[in-house]
Amino acid sequence: MLTASDGSEALNVLQGEDIQIVLSDQRMPGISGAQLCAQIRELRPDTIRIIVTGFGGVSILQEAYKSGDIYYYLMKPCNLDQLKMLLHRAAEAHDLIVENRRLRETTGETRPGGQGGAWNLWDPAPSS
Repeated sequence: MLTASDGSEALNVLQGEDIQIVLSDQRMPGISGAQLCAQIRELRPDTIRIIVTGFGGVSILQEAYKSGDIYYYLMKPCNLDQLKMLLHRAAEAHDLIVENRRLRETTGETRPGGQGGAWNLWDPAPSS
């Protein structure tokens, strides 16, 4: 487990580490958790991004979820058992993403619409 005191430090850590899951607070110095997760998505698209928040602004998190910037968000205080289960599911989701990418690269398959690369589990369905 690695820790960072703010979003900038988290991005620096992610530059040199292949991180499976990022658990971020929404409210922190510098940038919000949603902004951090959007940047992480660009830098490390396979990293599962989760936000916890104790404040309002749930609509921002809902938009981040819909856009694929975050995998899930929790309200504080959160139940420890719920958090453990979520982290377990997030690790499974990460494993599926990585395996999906490996299989698609092995077979040369592309995403619908001719786009290359693997799917993220939360990618919106392609529009027809």
